[in-house]
Amino acid sequence: TFDLIGLGALRGFKTDQPLDYVCGCSILIRRKVFEKIGFLEPTFFLFWEEADFCMRAKKAGFGIEICYEALLLHKVSASFVGGTPHKTYFWWRGRCLWMERNCSKEEKERLYQTVVRPELRHILKLRLLKSLQFFLGRLFNRKNLSQKRSKLLQYRAAREGYRDFRKSSLGSGPPWLFPGSLPKENNNLKHSVKIP
Repeated sequence: TFDLIGLGALRGFKTDQPLDYVCGCSILIRRKVFEKIGFLEPTFFLFWEEADFCMRAKKAGFGIEICYEALLLHKVSASFVGGTPHKTYFWWRGRCLWMERNCSKEEKERLYQTVVRPELRHILKLRLLKSLQFFLGRLFNRKNLSQKRSKLLQYRAAREGYRDFRKSSLGSGPPWLFPGSLPKENNNLKHSVKIP
C-alpha cells in the first residue's frame, strides 16, 4: 500500500518525510541512475514500474526528492481504455510482481499471509455474492445492472491479474479487458516466478 504524502495539500506544501516512490507522470531521472540500475522493468507493463525503479534506485544509494516549485497537470487514467477492470487487473498483477522483485522471502510470506490471500478471499466471496445478486436482479429487478456488472468485472480482473502473475503471463493482459479496442492476440511476456 502507499501513503500519499501531500495528497490534497495546497500550494506551498513541504515535507521532511523520506520518500520511497515518485509517480512516473512527474518523475525526472538523472542519466547516471539509468547507467547504474538500468531502465524501468517492462514486465510490469502498467502500474508499479516506477515504484520498482525507485526502490532499485534507493538500494543503489540514490535519493528521491520533490521539486516543490513544479506544477503538474495530469490527465489521470487516460490510457485505461477498459476502465476500472483494466486498472484493477494491472494493479494486482504489478503488485505481486513488485513483491516478487523487491521483498525478501520472509517479507513475501508475511505479505501473502496478511494482505494478499485475505484480500483475494474477500474478493472471491464478494464475487460469488454479487454474481447471485446480478442474476436475481436480471430476473426480477433490472435496475443498476450495468453498475453490478462493472463490479463483477473488477472482481474478475483482480483474480485474473493475480492468476496471470502466478502463470508468468505478463503482457498486455487478457483481451476481454479491451472491449473492441485491441486485436485479439495477446503478446504475453514470460518470466519465471517463485511464489511462497
